[in-house]
Amino acid sequence: MAPRPTWWHMLPASKAEARLAVDLYNRSGNERQLEAFIVHMNLAWTKLLQARVDATGGSSLKETRGAGERSIPRAATFSRLFV
Repeated sequence: MAPRPTWWHMLPASKAEARLAVDLYNRSGNERQLEAFIVHMNLAWTKLLQARVDATGGSSLKETRGAGERSIPRAATFSRLFV
């Protein structure tokens, strides 16, 4: 069997981060539970986005101009997503 691509391994890591975020938020008596939730949920979404970008060959956004559709390069993708 062929080895799995690297992006595939990011999906369980993303799911684990999201579960940890919810678990930390639901714990009673834990100080800064909202901060921990925000940090770990942010990590989960970041890993999920990275997996998608890697799975789509370095482009997670498509741009339509005129009659054609083209992929946006990885550097431009991240700059558009996080600016």
